Amino acid sequence: MRNAPDVLAWNPAKTYLRELAAAGVPVVPTTFLGPHEPYQDSVDIPGETALVFIDGRFSHAANKAALLAVGRAPTEKKLFAAETMAAAVPTTVEREIGVGAVQDQDDAY
Repeated sequence: MRNAPDVLAWNPAKTYLRELAAAGVPVVPTTFLGPHEPYQDSVDIPGETALVFIDGRFSHAANKAALLAVGRAPTEKKLFAAETMAAAVPTTVEREIGVGAVQDQDDAY
């Protein structure tokens, strides 16, 4: 595994996006909130595209669908949708941003 424990601990809260933005890497406009942050429905339809880099080189990508069922309030039964992931082809812009982010992290570590 290439990622050190401190990098793995840095990732889940997504506050690393602030550091990447400060380094000039384009990131999704983000507002950081404490626990109970409001659900962002902008990922309901397109989902998220994850780019995987191995040894600093792009390897593959996957699309992860939203985990919350579209149109359901957080207190309703069957809140979570079935998790789905599928192979994806990133756009040129997504790939360029991913390469920039990886290069920035290589420079930092």
